[in-house]
Amino acid sequence: MKYSWEELEMLADILAAEAEGRPVDRKEAGRLADRLSQNCPDIRRTMDMVKKRMVA
Repeated sequence: MKYSWEELEMLADILAAEAEGRPVDRKEAGRLADRLSQNCPDIRRTMDMVKKRMVA
């Protein structure tokens, strides 16, 4: 499995900011989740949930 640690960290920062109530770039979060779901099949289901949340 090929992980992109930088992209995982970026998405984690966005999700943490959202949890704190700060404004986030939802398009970027969705883009990162999409890319991670393609590159890391083991976390695809979780990334699909993130993508759905970011378009809601």
